[in-house]
Amino acid sequence: MFGSTVETDCDDQVEEARANAPAAIIIDECDSVADRNSLTHSHRDYAVQVVNSLLAEIDGIKGREGVVIIGCSNDLSRCDPALLRAGRLEKIIRIGFPDVAELERMFRVRLQNDLQDDDLMPLAELSVGLVGADVERVVKDARRAAPNAGERSITLDDLKTALLGEDNRSEHEVWVACVHEASHIVVDVLHFGPDGVFASVAATAKRGGMVVRPRPGRLLTAEDYGRRLQAILAGRVGETMVFGKPSHGAGGDGGDIDQGTQLACAMICSLGLAGPTPLLYRGVARSGEDILRFPDVRRARQRRTRGTSNCVPYPPRVPPRSFVVGRATAAGARPDRWMGSSRADRRCVERIRHNVLKIASPHII
Repeated sequence: MFGSTVETDCDDQVEEARANAPAAIIIDECDSVADRNSLTHSHRDYAVQVVNSLLAEIDGIKGREGVVIIGCSNDLSRCDPALLRAGRLEKIIRIGFPDVAELERMFRVRLQNDLQDDDLMPLAELSVGLVGADVERVVKDARRAAPNAGERSITLDDLKTALLGEDNRSEHEVWVACVHEASHIVVDVLHFGPDGVFASVAATAKRGGMVVRPRPGRLLTAEDYGRRLQAILAGRVGETMVFGKPSHGAGGDGGDIDQGTQLACAMICSLGLAGPTPLLYRGVARSGEDILRFPDVRRARQRRTRGTSNCVPYPPRVPPRSFVVGRATAAGARPDRWMGSSRADRRCVERIRHNVLKIASPHII
């Protein structure tokens, strides 16, 4: 009975769209239309019936002008393959996280007439990795804080407080973050150039700093991927060179080690760029957790990531612990300057490119 109700509702909505064309039908979380071949539970027959009904309705729209079907999903791999075939939801548009300029516009829209004369780009830079719902939450939290401080309008400080919260790190912890991000940006600029890249050590709930490149270049060869691995793990290497041992700053879900592991696994098992059997396909590029179950993959991954320990190599007769700070200082990108500003901008990056490259490029591996 429930299955019949679902099918009837689906049919009614499609008929309503046809009757009111032009119209759009939006199927949110369309990965709920599960792959029929993967269903094993006791309600499998019912689920298959519902999927078949939806596919039949989509097919029935063919040839009827003015009706568009849009599906939204965070994981297309969970969808039934038949749903994505030609003639159905065949055109896939991937929408990534908003960039700095898009985040700035999101803040403008939600602030309406407030802060019209203020520069919101620094705030947008600190918001990299957030989406529209996060921006809306930050603005709402800032508006709630403003009345509590008296009869005044919302300010940039209200927004920054709502976004970052209270930074309770010690001076040493901030210094470690400065060295970590300086190491990242030095290697990133040496390998990929200075255009658009910036670094910050402002702390959020999810991170203690970041290096952002708004338009990352495409990686094609093993050398390209190797350089990206070096940039990813440079922060940990820099900490080791300056302090003698790394902190936990590169760890955690989505951290440097996680990203490096995923990339190394992709090179070995999916992209054919590394490992003892490059022509053997082991799995999709993002399934590093499953791929690491193979012992030979674990060994190859260790060799690949171990090689990145030279991502910030030092010339002969230069003490390794001073080289990251020394190189960054020579570039005018001294990590100690970030203690006050929390940011390295394009001018700093240009100095890295013009000064450090002449010193270090012969030694980059």
